[in-house]
Amino acid sequence: MPTPRWLVAALLLGGAALGVRAAAPPGPLERLWAELGSADPALADRAIERLAADPARAVPFLRRRLRPVAVDPRRVARWLAELDSDRYATRERASRELGRLAEAVEAQLRQALAGKPPPEARRRLERLLKQVRGERLSPPPQRRRAVRAVEVLERIGNAEARQALAALARGAPTAALTIDAKGALERLLRHKEP
Repeated sequence: MPTPRWLVAALLLGGAALGVRAAAPPGPLERLWAELGSADPALADRAIERLAADPARAVPFLRRRLRPVAVDPRRVARWLAELDSDRYATRERASRELGRLAEAVEAQLRQALAGKPPPEARRRLERLLKQVRGERLSPPPQRRRAVRAVEVLERIGNAEARQALAALARGAPTAALTIDAKGALERLLRHKEP
């Protein structure tokens, strides 16, 4: 039986004949960005290699994707105080915001815990510190992606890549991204010196 013309048209037009829009495939840089966060080291290594091989496109792309970690100490202090709020929604929001920055504010979390907070705040602080430990043991995709993106910039090592690393190195001093960028810059400077 021959294939109906409407089906042939739909297949040729990517579904447009049926009023269906096919999702645009991700661009090569977007795909490589996603692969940087992969749990598969071989896939991530290939993405690193491909990005490092195309500095003219990779560096501006990574600069748009990576931002220095910014921590406002006043907000952190407010969120720490709100961990023991009378309102559940306030406690949840404070936990969520601190969780987003947990690695960068680990010292403040430890200090707050050492201050013998009330039981509710203590539970939340302990949970946040457990999150930091867990992320060190098994980094989430966004953390793996950031580490590998810094590696790409370090491998490229040109002036534009060094500028991108310098911008990241100005982030919150205890943030892993800041520390990684500083380390990459130091290695680049050591290799540059005779």
